Amino acid sequence: MSRWLKYSWYAALAALGSGCAGSCSSCSSCGVTPLDGGFENAKRIDNAASVRLTDSGLDFLETNVGTLAGAALGSSGGGGVITFDVPTSTVNQTGVKVDVCPDGPKPSANPKECVFESDLTRANLNFATAAPHHLVVTGTIDARLERLPLKVTAIGIPLNRYAVLNNGGNCNGNDWATIRVDARISLETETDPAHAARQGYTRVKIESLNINQSDLEGAIKFCGGSIPIVDDIINAIINSLAGQFIGPLVDGLTAPIEDQLCMKQDAAAGVSCPTGTTADGDGVCRFTNGDCVGTALGLDGNIDLSGFLASISPGTEGGLDFMLAAGGEGTRDDGSGMLWGDLNPIAGGATLGMMGGAEPRPITSCVPIASQNLPTGIPIPDELTANTVSDWTGPGPHLGIGLSERFINYALGSAYNSGALCLGIGSDTLGSLLTSDTLGLLVPSLKDIARQKKTAPLAIVLRPQTPPSAVVGNGTSLETDPTLRLAMNELIIDFYLWSNDRYVRAFSAQFDLDVPVNLDVDENSALAPVLQDIGVANPTMFNAPLVREDKQAAAETLAKLLAGQIGGALGGAINPISLNDSLASLGLALRIPASVEGQGSPGLRKLSKGSDNYLGIFASLETASGAYVNFSETDARLLSKTIDPAGLRVDTATKDNLPA
Repeated sequence: MSRWLKYSWYAALAALGSGCAGSCSSCSSCGVTPLDGGFENAKRIDNAASVRLTDSGLDFLETNVGTLAGAALGSSGGGGVITFDVPTSTVNQTGVKVDVCPDGPKPSANPKECVFESDLTRANLNFATAAPHHLVVTGTIDARLERLPLKVTAIGIPLNRYAVLNNGGNCNGNDWATIRVDARISLETETDPAHAARQGYTRVKIESLNINQSDLEGAIKFCGGSIPIVDDIINAIINSLAGQFIGPLVDGLTAPIEDQLCMKQDAAAGVSCPTGTTADGDGVCRFTNGDCVGTALGLDGNIDLSGFLASISPGTEGGLDFMLAAGGEGTRDDGSGMLWGDLNPIAGGATLGMMGGAEPRPITSCVPIASQNLPTGIPIPDELTANTVSDWTGPGPHLGIGLSERFINYALGSAYNSGALCLGIGSDTLGSLLTSDTLGLLVPSLKDIARQKKTAPLAIVLRPQTPPSAVVGNGTSLETDPTLRLAMNELIIDFYLWSNDRYVRAFSAQFDLDVPVNLDVDENSALAPVLQDIGVANPTMFNAPLVREDKQAAAETLAKLLAGQIGGALGGAINPISLNDSLASLGLALRIPASVEGQGSPGLRKLSKGSDNYLGIFASLETASGAYVNFSETDARLLSKTIDPAGLRVDTATKDNLPA
């Protein structure tokens, strides 16, 4: 139950990581390694993001709980059916001896002997939130025991009998019995000083799970009797067994859930227990007092940004200690006295604050280091405590996340300080755009640098001098209202030309860049970054002793080329971000409404509260069988190209006539 809740919230983070269950320990695309000591407490940012499961999201879980059960339990539950063996035991009462399961469990027999089963795919459960920070689950599960062999000895005479547990207690039936259950699950901020490795994180804890004993008693039937007095005694003994089933049944239901709530050491995946904790015999990480280390609802780790940027700049180096996980030790602003990391059961849904963090590890030497102030006092936007958003159509939204603009900018500053933005981009990324011939049309003297004046590849190295900044928008227009507008001032670009078996710096140029980026949502709810024309201002050229042309004129013409060409080339090098890969094992998929030209997507929007802005992401949930998972592949061929000769001369080139 709580695993679905965990991943329902985590689904909104799928764009930031790739399916890390709890404390993220690996990432196929970006190389994430665990932080043994956790993310530094003093550098955490409360409400870097906030996440909500709406009332309709809880309704979705209720409606589809049976469909999701098998996948949610994984290998711990065979197709959603959990089982436990009834052990051999002996009961004596009023001169009658009853040996229960005298030959032990036989799960392969037909019917199965001494095997208690509960089929969660047939569950009918209701989910609700309750004060102060709880998820309450009520409803029914189905259970049965096909055959319980009994060896009865009465007045010295041995008799072989059996009992069943099924719908109506039918000796000739095998239908599942319906059993009432209720559970209370707490999601609250970890504040125990003895749990330092998880202090501040939201911890999920099963406070109670109750099985209705009268339902079990009504489903048990003694079969094969022939001696009334003895049969009455045996029936009394059999009914007393109902209480013995409750403990193992509770354990059977909670074990696969608690397995997901406790962090495990995994040497093969590079996951070790946090500092100050140790692994027990089953690999579960435990504090010194024996409590298990709770699994974090989110991501933390050191991100190798060189892997993330490999498709654009294979040689880039940089690393970030990063976290985005449910939690927060600050007090909520609603007067409740609760903490940001405590579940807020507002309006029939559930809202959680998320701690964020981003610190360069190590700090680079390739840029002037920028000082940053840690954001504080970020509120949760009102849309993340409500159940609807404007202009939404179809089911939901079931999930929402608000990513703080202030946190985005802090993370960009940390990425800058890590050196991740010192990009080296060659012809493998930008293709035929970067050669001595193409750039030589704008700066003819470049052709003289190449060996024997033949066509030679070029490469560029970006060296930002100030950290970038971002402004969130609605994505309705790439030019005027992009999803993100990035500003990068004082960007130095070094241009290198291949000559005599090495790259030679031809010149350096500095620009102020205005980069509008849209996130287009396709029919599969993948997010495709869209970059086209970028704004390039204040161009200058230096380190250019080999350039004979007027350097300022050349810089201005180069700025026009960059404005029309670089954005589209970089946008094409970034693959769409699939949000559903991490949810497939749970039978879940996200559905974000597809983008419409001039309108954007209702699922991607700017949120505001006070002076704070946020990138809002809203989605509905689907079962994976109903989701569209096939991605289209596009093939294109260039049939013709027309070039204005005036665009090939420095003195007549304009943005409109440059080669496209």
